[in-house]
Amino acid sequence: MIFSKSERPFGIQIFGNDPTTISEAAIILYENYKPNIIDINMGCPVKKVFKKGAGAALLKDIEKAYKICYKTAKNAPASVTVKARIGWDYKNIIAEEFIKAITSCVHEVTDVDFPKGKIALRQLQNEDCNVQKSNLFLSTF
Repeated sequence: MIFSKSERPFGIQIFGNDPTTISEAAIILYENYKPNIIDINMGCPVKKVFKKGAGAALLKDIEKAYKICYKTAKNAPASVTVKARIGWDYKNIIAEEFIKAITSCVHEVTDVDFPKGKIALRQLQNEDCNVQKSNLFLSTF
């Protein structure tokens, strides 16, 4: 892949379930393509991704999701963003700590909404869900 200046900024999205592998992949992608953004996909509900513990499955393992974000943000030269969902269903909305830790690109739908895309903005505006972007995981350009 070759990208011209006119195509910038651009990002590359990656997914997986191992902090070291994702962090190393982000470094390799940066070295080869110099993306402005590395986006970690923690929102994909596709069964073959979910079964491997990646994508939206990471919503069920907050500690692993945090480690992936932390390690990638620490090591990748590009800005790091995260695509996530608010939960895997409406009975299991992600913990506020998870949202605070990794929110940058939250798809405002749950896993069971895919592909209908019902918007659940009210969940993010709820006074009990104090969402703020973390400087650790989001760098804007």
